[in-house]
Amino acid sequence: MAERFGRPVTPSGTSFYYRETDLSGLRILLYQDVSILEEDVEIHIRSGGANIFRIECRDGLPVESILEKHQDIYEFDIGIVYTSDPRPISDMLASCDFPFIIFTDRPEHCLSWYPAALCVHTEDGPEALASSILLQMAVRKAELNSMPAETPVIDWIPRLRAMARFLVKDQSVADDILARAMTEALDYVDDLASDGEVGALLVMLIERIWHREKMSRLT
Repeated sequence: MAERFGRPVTPSGTSFYYRETDLSGLRILLYQDVSILEEDVEIHIRSGGANIFRIECRDGLPVESILEKHQDIYEFDIGIVYTSDPRPISDMLASCDFPFIIFTDRPEHCLSWYPAALCVHTEDGPEALASSILLQMAVRKAELNSMPAETPVIDWIPRLRAMARFLVKDQSVADDILARAMTEALDYVDDLASDGEVGALLVMLIERIWHREKMSRLT
């Protein structure tokens, strides 16, 4: 994967261009241990256009004390938890129904508490973190996370389109991503039991197609 925006990377020996995620306008809370000296994460997220507010955390400091440093989390769109023990802050954010991503060198521990979509391995780098932030925000902004399972597929379409348009901003490209997802879904529909499963499949396919679009050959 790329270490920095614009550098070629070589999965399977082939050169690719890893496009930087557009985080323009997002307001992000970064909870980071003071023992983590690197600033790459903050710099990279800012370079994507986000406004970021960092709260320094110390081992043994109660979550309540950390919260006092910035009490109104709802001024922000999403949080990043980049601490040696992410669970206390993550649990607090989850209890507030506030979206967050855990950036950790031990994702296997986080997966016992939270879905895989919320856990990004530090080895994958800050661009993978940025991608996860945008994907989670796209799902929430489109209100796909609150869709009842019995919702007919036709009623998923406007929200799926909103998700795609949040990801890429260009409406024609977003509509093309949705169309491709619907085409790919035809191969799986017969094996699915409900409209809710079809909708969830389309969300996953939009994510996959968007990721593929981010990786394009250098020519």
